[in-house]
Amino acid sequence: GPQRGGSSLGASGSPGRSNEYYFGATGGGLWKTTDGGQEWFPVTDGKISSSSIGAVAVAETNPDIVYIGAGETQLRGSITQGDGVYKTTDGGKTWRHLGLRETQAIAR
Repeated sequence: GPQRGGSSLGASGSPGRSNEYYFGATGGGLWKTTDGGQEWFPVTDGKISSSSIGAVAVAETNPDIVYIGAGETQLRGSITQGDGVYKTTDGGKTWRHLGLRETQAIAR
């Protein structure tokens, strides 16, 4: 996995793509693997304004659709606030902010 991810509060995958998974890091954004976890790469760097991901959900009907909730709820000194919900329809190439900007933490 990544060297700068922090803890992970959310992970998700799709039965239709058995080697593809995502995990959200509290200090490193959203990461993706397409080879069952051998290699991971960041998919939100420079594309969203929050580096903290607390929830991840892949649409069952289309694994290219992914929703993420930004922010973390774990109480600690270096908590990173989020800025709402994001959605991609192309497997993480582009992201659209859906709202809830003021929530600061969306996590499972």
